[in-house]
Amino acid sequence: MKSLKNQNSFLGYSVSSLVSIFIFPFLLTAQNHNVTWSTGETMRVDLNHIGKASEEHFSISLIREEGLWAGGWVEPFDTLNLGDYFFILSDAKTNYPLFSRGFNSSFEGDEKWVVSKDCIRFPFPKRSVLLSIRKRNKNNIGFYEVCNEIIDPASPAIDHSSLSLRATSSVIFENGDPENKVDIVILGDGYTISEKAKFLLDAEKATNYLFSVSPYKENKLSFNVRCVFVPSEISGITSPLDNKWPNPVFGSSYNSHNIEREIDLSNTQPMRDAAAIVPYDFIIILVNSNRYGGIGIYNQYSIAAIDSKWAKYLVVHEFGHNFAGLDDEYYTLAKCTQSEKPEPWEPNISSNSKDGLKWRNLVTSNTPIPTSWNKEKYEAFDQDFANKYFRLREEKAPEVTIDSLIEKTLPQAIEILQKGGYSSNVGAFEGASGEACGLFRSQINCTMFMLIPDKFCAACTEAIKRMIKFYTH
Repeated sequence: MKSLKNQNSFLGYSVSSLVSIFIFPFLLTAQNHNVTWSTGETMRVDLNHIGKASEEHFSISLIREEGLWAGGWVEPFDTLNLGDYFFILSDAKTNYPLFSRGFNSSFEGDEKWVVSKDCIRFPFPKRSVLLSIRKRNKNNIGFYEVCNEIIDPASPAIDHSSLSLRATSSVIFENGDPENKVDIVILGDGYTISEKAKFLLDAEKATNYLFSVSPYKENKLSFNVRCVFVPSEISGITSPLDNKWPNPVFGSSYNSHNIEREIDLSNTQPMRDAAAIVPYDFIIILVNSNRYGGIGIYNQYSIAAIDSKWAKYLVVHEFGHNFAGLDDEYYTLAKCTQSEKPEPWEPNISSNSKDGLKWRNLVTSNTPIPTSWNKEKYEAFDQDFANKYFRLREEKAPEVTIDSLIEKTLPQAIEILQKGGYSSNVGAFEGASGEACGLFRSQINCTMFMLIPDKFCAACTEAIKRMIKFYTH
């Protein structure tokens, strides 16, 4: 589930602009000088993200020094155009741009004030820098500034203490220096000290899940994977609807944002402290639970219930959000609206079904755009499934019963999709990102659309490959 969006997913049941133009004239020269302004270590800035629908604010809750910078030096500037938010690091005296990245947040603004925790990381600067945090415009083109802060790396307020004395790390596989690879760290929440062996096996299992799927398996040599263990006092994670309150070490809990299948963290600081004992670019968190659930937040972290029957799907799907900024393609229970939809920044969704289709170069020859499919029949089937699912949850049915319903329904849903006439084509299939009309996906089925772990659509595959290249070339 992509965080905070498209919350009604069942068969696709998932538990989830242009960069400011002034950067680009400096791009080549900045790349030539990127090492000179940094110590080579990592600076982490933990943020309080505060606001409601009509306004947002950021404040810095913690700045700390972490280990060696694992993100590499080839691409100091983010030209991928991904994320609802974007930060730019500049020299405080000269305004010379040094580094930038896009990211998403767990923030969900409505009529009430809320606070969420975000984190950004960048090479530790040798001199004072200006941190500018920006939000994407409503038309999804460009960003506007929401806050800026001067950060002095010599400030006594910066935390240089030990990261996590309770954490221990292991290598799952290494293929090269961190700065030249995509570095993944796998954490576990809700594992007691006596369950360390289980966590290590679960981390291996999750790794095997991810790298058995294209295009990860063909690009395995571009990755390093390590795991970090921190014990919880009680086994399992919080589940309010089940009246379970074990208080795991990272605060993992179902019912995030009142969505029963969405798992998020109550406090990200101990999780970040633990992750940082190894070099990392991306975080996967495995929760010690068999109830379906998870979340994926672009350039923050992804979470998956590793003992769920659908754990492979959860690991792969949620990491797609986290790593490549992929959107959910399902739209269960959504209705058509007449509102005009701006072109999404997510690489696998488009509002333009004609010449401006972002994956037009992938469209199969002689495929009509937009592309017809068995939409009405699928929607009726999906709604019937959703009603059955809700009824079982209201009756507090055991997880095995929920799994049985999904397992029985999934082949029937796939059969309906395959009768659409263009089931193997790349085109523009209407219905995506929680919208029944006006948004399109590249293929009729996908790991981001339905509960299948090994079928990324053409647009998703290209987005993942592009991200791998960004971190490794």
